[in-house]
Amino acid sequence: AIAALLAKERSDVVRRLVFDERRTGWSGLYPWHASFPLLTLRLVSSAKQGGNSSSLFEVAEHAFYGPLYATGPVVLFRDFRRYRENKLSLSYAARTALAWMFLELGLRRYPCFAVAASPHLLQKADAATCAGFAIIAVNLLFLKFAVIWRVATCLARFDGLDPPVENINRFVCNNLTVSGFWRDWHASFHHWLVHHVYLPLGGRDRPMVATTAVFCFAVLWHDLSQPKLLAWGTINLVALLVERFFRGVHTLALAAAPSSPLLLRIRASTLAATYIFVLVLANVVGYSAGLATLAAFSRHISSLSHSSAAFLVLFVNSHLSIRARELSEG
Repeated sequence: AIAALLAKERSDVVRRLVFDERRTGWSGLYPWHASFPLLTLRLVSSAKQGGNSSSLFEVAEHAFYGPLYATGPVVLFRDFRRYRENKLSLSYAARTALAWMFLELGLRRYPCFAVAASPHLLQKADAATCAGFAIIAVNLLFLKFAVIWRVATCLARFDGLDPPVENINRFVCNNLTVSGFWRDWHASFHHWLVHHVYLPLGGRDRPMVATTAVFCFAVLWHDLSQPKLLAWGTINLVALLVERFFRGVHTLALAAAPSSPLLLRIRASTLAATYIFVLVLANVVGYSAGLATLAAFSRHISSLSHSSAAFLVLFVNSHLSIRARELSEG
């Protein structure tokens, strides 16, 4: 699997000599290497979960299943064989169409991907413009992936397959922890990583080794040749380790002296605002504007007034989100 993922990289000899689209004319409308990472995940899953009980036809059907081939969500081999039943859902299709409409309206109102492709604009921008770009770009990025994945899920459901894991269960400003972001963002990929990387390497018994291996594989799986993705993986890994440390401190503090619900909510909101701040920065660097704008954002963040105002907005957002969850669950 690792050798196959390396073969998709721009610098790989195999890709340059055999799959050079300009020389061979094999490009087509959808380049082969764009779907290779997802194909690799499915082949690994069938190899580990299929065993001797699966036929070559079942493996090929799972690997090349049309509705989910190009985008996912990732369905484990055993789930693919288990969830083949009629799940026609017009309400799901209607909600997907509604999300698509909001994405179209958002991109017409604010062309964030065009701005991200011109990082020199952001390097000259003031703090308010950079902050506005960051929050809008990340939310539209999430909405774009939500539409892509849910259109694919719609097609699979109309075909009779119900993917058991839904990608993007919460958006970035409603993810109050880094671990929650990773669990809910590309949820099906996270599900695959837990089963095929994290648990085999020790899981919670060896969290440092298993977590580091997960992030290293995630960077290799996306695109090893892009430095911005290395920065994205590093920021997320450090944030996740810091979160686990503070979670342990928080648990010990509660055991020593239980706090009032309001104080607990304020403490949780403070940590959540910090995590959202880091997640927005990491995703702007990794999936939008890249490393070129990191210096500009760092300059504005270093300003106490700008960072305090942004933190206050995120704190209020987190406090209201936590309270809303308490009311909905209570």
